[in-house]
Amino acid sequence: MEGAAFPLRVIVRRGARCREIVDEIGEEACGDSQEVVREYSLQRWDKGILEGWFCGDAHNHVARSEKVEDFRTMWDAAEVAAAEGLDFVGLGSPWTRTHHVKYRDSIGRPLEAITEDERVKGKSVPEICEEISQKGIVLAIPGNEFIKTRFAHLFLFGGNIDEDYWRYYDDVFDFWQCSRSRRVREQEPEYRLRPIYEILTDERYCWGARVYAHPTSWWYEPEAGFVTNIAATLPFDTLVGPLYDAIVVMGYEPERREYQELWYELLNRGYRITAVSELDACFDNRRSFCNRPLVLTYCHIGDDVIGAKTIAEAVKKGKTFVSSGPLLDIREEGKTVIGAVLPSDGQERKWSLFGDYQMRSSDGISRVQLIRNGKILREWRPCGSFEESITICEREDSWYVMKVYGKEEKRELALSSAVYFRRDLKHPFSGPVMTPFEIRGGRNQVLGCRVHDFATGKEKTYWGKERVEFEATAACTIEVFDREAGKKIREVRPFFDHKPIWDHARHLYLGRFIRKELACGEVPVEAFRIGELRDILLRKMIFHVS
Repeated sequence: MEGAAFPLRVIVRRGARCREIVDEIGEEACGDSQEVVREYSLQRWDKGILEGWFCGDAHNHVARSEKVEDFRTMWDAAEVAAAEGLDFVGLGSPWTRTHHVKYRDSIGRPLEAITEDERVKGKSVPEICEEISQKGIVLAIPGNEFIKTRFAHLFLFGGNIDEDYWRYYDDVFDFWQCSRSRRVREQEPEYRLRPIYEILTDERYCWGARVYAHPTSWWYEPEAGFVTNIAATLPFDTLVGPLYDAIVVMGYEPERREYQELWYELLNRGYRITAVSELDACFDNRRSFCNRPLVLTYCHIGDDVIGAKTIAEAVKKGKTFVSSGPLLDIREEGKTVIGAVLPSDGQERKWSLFGDYQMRSSDGISRVQLIRNGKILREWRPCGSFEESITICEREDSWYVMKVYGKEEKRELALSSAVYFRRDLKHPFSGPVMTPFEIRGGRNQVLGCRVHDFATGKEKTYWGKERVEFEATAACTIEVFDREAGKKIREVRPFFDHKPIWDHARHLYLGRFIRKELACGEVPVEAFRIGELRDILLRKMIFHVS
């Protein structure tokens, strides 16, 4: 303490779920020794407030640094996650130094050889996660932003992972879009990967919750111009399914209105889509991880044992809320109804709305909104914690979400997934759009069409003379063969072969929607043109194969 200016102010924090300690130390506390010893015991302010809820993140990256001395391991990342108060973390690729070096070699930007941490040598990613979990540090789940293409980025909440995690990385497009000179000299590179709808319906990933990341993300590079991470195929994968479970509504910053408006649009169209958050930060990059608000997804597990499958199931059922600090819940008869599908029968329902935030003594809830079908139905301005009883009486198809702000509204926010009301409980949500197809051959040619529909999981063969007509979703592959010749003539993939569908996606990922007034990361919900794509899918698609 020699030379220190008194009084000293010591602030002790750990994540967003422990109460902050502020200690004022005066000069008299030092005495003659010029030494002060203080012991602080951090207390969880949220303990016992929300039973059965667990928080965490599933979109992050363990090892991304270009400096060898900055590299961290999965163990390091797990300890950071635990220190920030997470109950679970989907540790994201690249998982180890070996994985990262392999990736850098593949893109022609090699790193020097790096000694691998002894704790991960010779072990698979699931094995390492299991060891971390058994040590009681945090529930570690193998995570992976397993799709990174010009069309979109997606990650998994739970689910199996493929350790060849760059298998669905559209690297040639990334190199092209990040170089202005390449754009001038070269055409857009051919897409050589599986279409996203095929990957999303792969049984290896289906039990995990599939999430569209940062849906409106784009920016300008000084030497390249427009660069996309936009969810360009989200309209397609919604209309033919939906083939995914959740969308990010909070990331980088707590209040992302462009994310929320897109989510509201999907809910208004009758789809069941869960709200999740993402850190998308690198555990070995202090600037990336520490300079962003800690936005987390809370999942309601109830009395079940927390694990990868129960977390994934909670996300699939919409039992979540996202938060940068505050807590919330919507309860009926003492139980949460977030994610529930309730009958629109005109009966009165008594709801209890709850919100709280107590990390600092000055914290509290400043504003609460109950939103119905995208519009604010009620708003309250409490001071401190919040609890309100209201009566809901629904006769129409509708949805409700709850939004809670702390006193620093730009940084302190929580938003629930939806509570749904439906008149038809047997078919409560919009289903896949079925497209009429017509395959035309030559004169007197007998055609066979083997249709594999990835969205419905069905495979069927249709026959016809000179033409074949049938219905399927546009997320299909059509093998056309000549019956008499006994050979395959052509393979049709409507997503790629029907130009209006391809052009719809390119409108987004090439930035053709951009207007001067838009800032980086802003995509108006109308730019997704979901209704226009629906009309395209409802019109008959005709393919000539002769």
